[in-house]
Amino acid sequence: MSSRLARRCRAPSRAPARSRSSSAGPRSSSPARPFRTRPPETRSASSSPKKEGPTSSRRGSVSEIRRVRADEWEALRDLRLRALADSPHAFATTLAEAERRSEAEWREAASRGASGPLWATFVALDRGGLVGMATGHFPEERHLDIDDPAIVSLIQMWVAPAVRRTGVGGRLVRAVFAWAAERGSAVVRLGVNMADPGAGAFYRSLGFRDTSRRERIPARDMLVMEMEAPTKV
Repeated sequence: MSSRLARRCRAPSRAPARSRSSSAGPRSSSPARPFRTRPPETRSASSSPKKEGPTSSRRGSVSEIRRVRADEWEALRDLRLRALADSPHAFATTLAEAERRSEAEWREAASRGASGPLWATFVALDRGGLVGMATGHFPEERHLDIDDPAIVSLIQMWVAPAVRRTGVGGRLVRAVFAWAAERGSAVVRLGVNMADPGAGAFYRSLGFRDTSRRERIPARDMLVMEMEAPTKV
């Protein structure tokens, strides 16, 4: 399999189900660039998400899903570090690597996600701040000769434990769908760790299907399944 699959694969990860008040749900997803050089961010094999249901009054209440703001770089950084700490085997990037990033790099990531033409990061908010995120991106201009510029990659999808199984994951993914469709994309792609069948089930519930493409990522000892979905489902 070409290394382009590694670039496109990142999917959500979730922890095992807990008590009635803190059951786990989907949380992370990452690059879906035509399987190139960068390993995927995928759901942890130890966590199988269940289909999201209606919000429960016992759980945290997410009041808004919107695009991140450039001035929220610190909150976005903290959310990303929480995701990496919560699911260390679900992402291509390690917590240690992310902690070494400079302030300028985090500022750039927030700015790009807030208003960049090729990237969009959506966040979920509750009274305590950011509790979830998902990013969509088009192939970078220098890769347009390789990648299909009409396909958006879904990456870095994660939801905090307190608001899992409340529909937040689906809302974040649909926000990426809407952004992609507005910019002329008919397809969104991502990668899922095949060791976590629950992740595939979650994405299938949102309209994704298996493309039959596979990539083994030695650095993470995982086999990645590519999935894609139409932006209008």
